Amino acid sequence: MLNVLNVLNVLNVLNVLNVLNVLNVLNVLNTAVRFSELQRAVSPMTQKELTCESLLFEQRGRVSRQGYPEVPPRVEYCITALGLTLRSALEPVAEGMRTHAIS
Repeated sequence: MLNVLNVLNVLNVLNVLNVLNVLNVLNVLNTAVRFSELQRAVSPMTQKELTCESLLFEQRGRVSRQGYPEVPPRVEYCITALGLTLRSALEPVAEGMRTHAIS
C-alpha cells in the first residue's frame, strides 16, 4: 500500500527536477528564450507551473523577463549573472537527465 508521505516525496522530487530543468535550459542556451520555446523544452511541465516558477526565478534574480507589447504577446526569459553562478551545480544534474532520459 502506498504511503501518503512516500507519494508526496516522489511528487516533491519531480517538482524539483522540473525546476532544475527550467534553469538548466536557460543556463545551457545562455540567450533569450521565448516562453513557448521554454515550455516545449520542459514538457510535460504545465503552463501554470512554468509561469509560477519563472516568476519566482525572476523575483530571486535568477532570470530576467522581457515582455513585448505585441499581438500575440511575446515574453522572453534569459538567465542572469546570478543564475549563471548555478552552472557548476546544474551541470551534473543536466548530465544525469541526459543519461537517464526517456525516449
